[in-house]
Amino acid sequence: GLEGDFSNHFARNLDSNWRKRLNGRRLFVNDLFLTLTRKPALARAGILGTKKQWDAVSRVRDRRELDAATDSLMAALQPYGPRLLGAYETAGGLFSEPLEFLAFLFDGELRPVPFEKGNVAFVDRRVSFGKDTLEFSGNGRSPRTLAAILAVKEYPPHTSAGQLDSLLRVPHEMVISQSFSFVDRQPALSRMNTVLRRLRAADDEALSLRRDLVQAKDDVAAGRAVFGEHHLTLMIRGTDFEPLDNAVADVQAALTEIGVIGVREEAALEPSFWAQFPGNGQYTPRKALVSSANFASLASFHSHPVGRAGGNHWGPAVTLLETTAASPYYFNFHKGDLGNFLVIGPSGAGKTVVLNFLIAQSERFSPKVVFFDKDRGAEIFLRAMGGKYDLIRPGVKTGFNPLQLPDTPGNRRFLQQWAAKLVTSNGEILSAEDSATISAAVSANYDQTPNFRR
Repeated sequence: GLEGDFSNHFARNLDSNWRKRLNGRRLFVNDLFLTLTRKPALARAGILGTKKQWDAVSRVRDRRELDAATDSLMAALQPYGPRLLGAYETAGGLFSEPLEFLAFLFDGELRPVPFEKGNVAFVDRRVSFGKDTLEFSGNGRSPRTLAAILAVKEYPPHTSAGQLDSLLRVPHEMVISQSFSFVDRQPALSRMNTVLRRLRAADDEALSLRRDLVQAKDDVAAGRAVFGEHHLTLMIRGTDFEPLDNAVADVQAALTEIGVIGVREEAALEPSFWAQFPGNGQYTPRKALVSSANFASLASFHSHPVGRAGGNHWGPAVTLLETTAASPYYFNFHKGDLGNFLVIGPSGAGKTVVLNFLIAQSERFSPKVVFFDKDRGAEIFLRAMGGKYDLIRPGVKTGFNPLQLPDTPGNRRFLQQWAAKLVTSNGEILSAEDSATISAAVSANYDQTPNFRR
């Protein structure tokens, strides 16, 4: 929850109970990581004299090309606010974010990892591979944990953007790993031809599949599409065997709903685990040739919005909410400096309850609140907040009289605009003479003593 001082007892008590509720919930945050890898060119003897010289030149060139690709990708993703992982320094020394990412892939713990030269040991837990389950030993920070890995056995017949979005609603901790390695045009065409020959030789009746393959071949040959080797695994974590098995079943059900057949790895459990790490493509046990469009659909980089916890127009967020996907959302009335907020819903859906809660949470900022209530729906809440509640009834004096405002240039301007608004409620257009008449009437009002300004 968010910290804050509440002068009102009701608001303070509500905030305390809301934070207790959130602390008892298990909320999930989706972190997206994208890794670029480049396969270096093989050394060619005799060109530069020695392999050592070739390696030195090749390493510089490869690094330059990788940096250029990184810059291009960062520029393309700029509207989404990407951040390049690097090193950072604290009072405890120099630390590495890439190593922290690798450690996080290993055991699910995001913790500082010191930057060291030479061989680096960034894990302190032992992993053991069973029949279909991984076990991470406990350490001083965390207890023993278990994990299972699901791999894609059969892909859906068609893909679309956000294909895996339903997995974001599964209430279990998991790591979804995907890789895509481009395949040159001729090898891709050769593999498609092989599949087509097998279908024809087997007299396969899957005519739509054959048509799709022929179309894909034409797209690749014409340069309209590129293909690559794709792999997708899901590592699901659990605290014990039964909760883990239940989580695996939930994830498999979510995959089945989108046409993906997922199998729990057994014999290929260990290579599937190591294949999650960038650059470990040689360990991938299950690969499929898919188009770049298919990959983009499976790796849409979609996530649920989380709002902003700090740095808002009022500073910290107004409150922390839980979404229907069991993820946190930091709510703010403002977008930038614009404080626009609207709640829409059918009668009885809880609009007033939501609005009352947000106003109570806003008490951490000590705001001035003017509340226009209908059918006295918020009266009890407003009185509990220490507010003054007045009723407006037909035929009963309200005491509202803008003409009693003090005589200031701003108030005169307001009264002129207010009167103009009243006489143009049906879309009439005021002439210059009409505006002058209203201005004269406002001036005449202020010529009177306050008792006669009405």
